[in-house]
Amino acid sequence: MAFAGYLLKINGTIFPNKYIQLDSYASTPNQIMDIDTYRDADGVLHRNTLEHTASKIDFNTPYLNLANKINFQSYIPTRKQLTLEYWNDETNAYAAGTFYVPDIAYEIYQTTSNDIIYKPIRVAFIEY
Repeated sequence: MAFAGYLLKINGTIFPNKYIQLDSYASTPNQIMDIDTYRDADGVLHRNTLEHTASKIDFNTPYLNLANKINFQSYIPTRKQLTLEYWNDETNAYAAGTFYVPDIAYEIYQTTSNDIIYKPIRVAFIEY
């Protein structure tokens, strides 16, 4: 499928690009996983790679005020397991998988009499 203007779709809902600081977006698609890999007595590496690969995507948001932070949070499920469709730069097509979201830290940049401004928020999606 050709690029359709979005980078991420979470549980079937397009995640707005406005919440992605594009210069921080990093994708590591199709990471090879090993099981029982070892080096022999001669120092030769013996890799036992698995058929399943796992992708990782992470980025920062721009600075957000409270209303935008709340809207941003509405796209990230409260349960940690989700279906993520993402642009896979290795295959140059969309791919999908089951991912989890590590805990998200929220740092306040400043407050006003009626609002909170948050520093960029780091988000990661890691495939099972």
